[in-house]
Amino acid sequence: MEKVIWQPTHLYKSGRSDFGVLLDREFAKMMISKKLDSEKNQRLSNFIRETISKMAFNPHILFYKDTALAVQLNTGAGGVWLAVDRTSGRNPLEVYVSEPIKYSSHNVDTTSDRDVLLRIMDIYVEYSELIIE
Repeated sequence: MEKVIWQPTHLYKSGRSDFGVLLDREFAKMMISKKLDSEKNQRLSNFIRETISKMAFNPHILFYKDTALAVQLNTGAGGVWLAVDRTSGRNPLEVYVSEPIKYSSHNVDTTSDRDVLLRIMDIYVEYSELIIE
């Protein structure tokens, strides 16, 4: 059985497409402990664009400082994103001391917006080992 690293939340709310994601703390610790160089960041961004280009304008991920921990995932269209809650630039592991890292979506008006953000999160987690090698 594989370990659950991330979990979408609030997908059931009728009439709304906004949702949340919980990210495993241990996974977040591993990612924040690794430096992300610009070459790997660019390769990941290119891969995301190629994988979901028909669904989004210019999808990309923003990372916490120069680490491999994603703090914001963007569709690149209309200010639609999924971001870590309550951090205001602070280390997410210091904000979420004993619980999963919480992300919330913003300006998600359609299920297509939601699908793109879920796909970006899935790519980020699925390819995390390649990001930190």
